[in-house]
Amino acid sequence: MSEKTMIFTKGIFFNEKHEKAPDFVLGGLSVNPVEFGEFLRENKEHIKEGTVRFSILRSKKTNKPYVIIDTYIPTQKDKDAVNNQTNGIVQDDEANEPVPFP
Repeated sequence: MSEKTMIFTKGIFFNEKHEKAPDFVLGGLSVNPVEFGEFLRENKEHIKEGTVRFSILRSKKTNKPYVIIDTYIPTQKDKDAVNNQTNGIVQDDEANEPVPFP
């Protein structure tokens, strides 16, 4: 992801877990509804099918986490690679649903 495509969020913040938190805790989110709502209205072109995707990254300089809008758009090559990987999925005969293993 290049620096040019990064859209830093406003009104939503990722907080790292504190040292006494159990292992299953990754961290927390803090949301300022007014600021975040305004941010979403300003960036509504990134809302796809009612959803905005976010990425939580870590700064190389400060080592602190931050949240950005995920602007990644898969190319046809990416889509073809996924299709090639999923062609080998086995169907469960009874439920007729794909299972993740042969």
